[in-house]
Amino acid sequence: MIAVSQKEAPVTSAPVPEPAPGPAVPLPPAPVPCTFQVAPTEFNDVSFSASPLQVDVTTQTGCAWSAASNTTWVTISSGTDGIGSGHIQLSVTENTGAARSGTLVIAGKTVTVNQLSPQAPPPPPPPPPPVPCTFQVAPTEFNDVGFSGTSLQADVTTQTGCTWSSASNATWVTISSGSTGTGSGRVQLSVAENTGATRSGTLVIAGQTVTVNQQSRPACAYTINPGSYNPSSTGGSIAVAVTTTADCDWTVTGNPAWVSASPSSATGGGTTTITVQSNSGAARSATFKIAGRDFAVQQASAPCTYLSGPTSRTIPAYPTTTREIGITTQAHCPVAAAVSVPWLEIIYAPTFGSGEIGIRIYENTGEQRSGTVTVTGENFILVVTFIQVGKN
Repeated sequence: MIAVSQKEAPVTSAPVPEPAPGPAVPLPPAPVPCTFQVAPTEFNDVSFSASPLQVDVTTQTGCAWSAASNTTWVTISSGTDGIGSGHIQLSVTENTGAARSGTLVIAGKTVTVNQLSPQAPPPPPPPPPPVPCTFQVAPTEFNDVGFSGTSLQADVTTQTGCTWSSASNATWVTISSGSTGTGSGRVQLSVAENTGATRSGTLVIAGQTVTVNQQSRPACAYTINPGSYNPSSTGGSIAVAVTTTADCDWTVTGNPAWVSASPSSATGGGTTTITVQSNSGAARSATFKIAGRDFAVQQASAPCTYLSGPTSRTIPAYPTTTREIGITTQAHCPVAAAVSVPWLEIIYAPTFGSGEIGIRIYENTGEQRSGTVTVTGENFILVVTFIQVGKN
């Protein structure tokens, strides 16, 4: 048999027409994520006897949740699962042992149950809030307090157990007792004497301001008699009368060390004795105050005494030379020197007190000659004669 081959014609596909476009179909909205809230998440101080409990689940509609207990003594009596918001009822069995704690998982949240022990008493109720303290102080003002100083008292009224303190803002008002206290009490004040004008000061007692107004001291007038004293160099004493009102104080001030007063202070009229020590030097004076009045003391100087050497000197004719006349006396005593001839010259001399008088004696080119040096002081004259031999 002879086989005849036949060539197949190529097959061409007809184009498939595309479907005509239609209206757009909207996609479904994305689901809202579920959120869960569980309340409460902890039960504290659950009684040791069997107790029912309830837990609330809040979520969106259609959101599913479940609940399971991790503790054998806490069971779920209803609400092991749910959709949307709901409630879970728990049953807690009686506890016969120590305090215990267990957990559940509800809607993905942990819920804790803490149960008391029958051996332990329930916790005491919280203490009541403290009663606020209130303070009353009486009086809050003292008027016309005497200038001479006095004691005052202020009373504090408050509840038992309430503490308070007091402090003075015035240096002349001090707290003698009651700087602190608990409950009602009393504050004792001491007001110092006022020697000036009217004054006002404050204190703070138990948070309240207390004012003290003190009178001024009446003006005092003083006179003294006599107003001066003129003792000799040997000193002495004199009584000085002070006249003033009964409550006026006075003092003796400013007197020098060589003048004393007894008494040096007093109140009201009286007498002070002024004593002046002996004076071994020059005349001296001082003015000081007795009861604010000037009192003057003028004391005479001590008498001067003088000592010196010989009253005659013999001097060679040459060369020009120097001699001294020594004078001994008190420091306040005056000294002066003078020559009677030109060939004698005073080159130095003290004016007060002891010292040497220097005499320059010029060379003699002629016959013997003489001259004098006269030294004077207080009730004192000394004449010293200088005899100078001749050159030949």
